[in-house]
Amino acid sequence: MDKKLSNWKILRMFLWDRIKKPLCHPSFVFYFISIIILIGSIGFLYDLLECIKMNVFEISKITTNASNIFITLIAASAVELILINDNDLMHLYRKNDVQIIGISFLIFGFLLWMLAISFKENMIGLIISIIGLLLSYIFWWISNAGNKILVPEDKPSSPIGGTPSTGDNGLNGDVSGFKTK
Repeated sequence: MDKKLSNWKILRMFLWDRIKKPLCHPSFVFYFISIIILIGSIGFLYDLLECIKMNVFEISKITTNASNIFITLIAASAVELILINDNDLMHLYRKNDVQIIGISFLIFGFLLWMLAISFKENMIGLIISIIGLLLSYIFWWISNAGNKILVPEDKPSSPIGGTPSTGDNGLNGDVSGFKTK
């Protein structure tokens, strides 16, 4: 008897697959760490190091920087899910669920950003912006797990299961014995 999966189970499977699939691809992991975290957060990291070096902790500056980074990441990630390609879905009829997640994260991120900016002069704003930054990294990971450049699909290189190694166009063979004219 074929048991029908609930919509929540399908959504959970989609999200779990998006979390674990990129871990097998070093290009994705290195891109995430080097470009998204280090380069993308360079302003925040610079301000943080400056505060440590000068021994003066400017909460407003750090909070503003972190919150601006996280709202940018959340917006880009939300658009990635809102415009998701049908080929990236296990169950095509669940596309609207994924798109609603993107919209919900965008709204939630915007509200969190407003809250962080409202309290940017004290520790509450800093905590909110750090939480937002960590959530935006997770959301970026999930929404970009389907990126074909960073997470290439393993496809056979030819219909017969092997990679042709000779010939002008990669095919080895000849047409001797066939009428070609």
